[in-house]
Amino acid sequence: MAANLEQQKQTTEDLRQLVLQLRQALEQRDAIILKHEQTIQQTNHTLGILQQILFGRKSKRVTPRDANQGLLFNEAEADAASSAESEATGQVVEKVVKRSKIKQSGRRRPAGQLERVEVLHDLSDEDCACPWCNARRPKIGEERSEEIEVIPAKVIVKVHVRAKYGPCSCDDFIGHDEKSIITAPGPTRIAPGSLFSNNTAAFIIVNKYSDGLPFNRQEAAMERYNRFLWTG
Repeated sequence: MAANLEQQKQTTEDLRQLVLQLRQALEQRDAIILKHEQTIQQTNHTLGILQQILFGRKSKRVTPRDANQGLLFNEAEADAASSAESEATGQVVEKVVKRSKIKQSGRRRPAGQLERVEVLHDLSDEDCACPWCNARRPKIGEERSEEIEVIPAKVIVKVHVRAKYGPCSCDDFIGHDEKSIITAPGPTRIAPGSLFSNNTAAFIIVNKYSDGLPFNRQEAAMERYNRFLWTG
């Protein structure tokens, strides 16, 4: 009887230890899960900021130059810190306020490096004639005004003509193992066998990956430039 009681006590103590171990294991697991959840939240927050910077609207993007703009709203804290520092050191700190440049009003002119094409507008001989003596009025000057004109792209087919040369008829040439026909080398292409030139390929790639213009829209634009782009 006493042995049975002792065995039951031992079994109860073992079960109690097992429960404590399981509880500690559960607490450790919950702590690990909580840590992982915090890490996931931080990672999602960082990923959201990066996506906003890379793919968000331009008005909402944060560039490195604008990263310190948030400090503009901490003027009170900055002034308090500077005044406390000056009182501690006994020095007088003078603030230099720079005047912002005043933007010049008026109409902007086109860039100077753009090509200029002059179009002359003149009066007819009848309009320039004096109504009394019928003599031509003297020219005293000109008035100039500029406007920007965008010339649409023009699709052309560039034909590369490679010259070919046959064998020479001299005896020395015939007696040696020389190539009977030689051809001038053609242009080096980004994609061999492509119908598009390197300039056209670069134009299409920039429109696709820099300006976000899909290929089907680019093809439609080219068809507007020239009525028929493909034959057959």
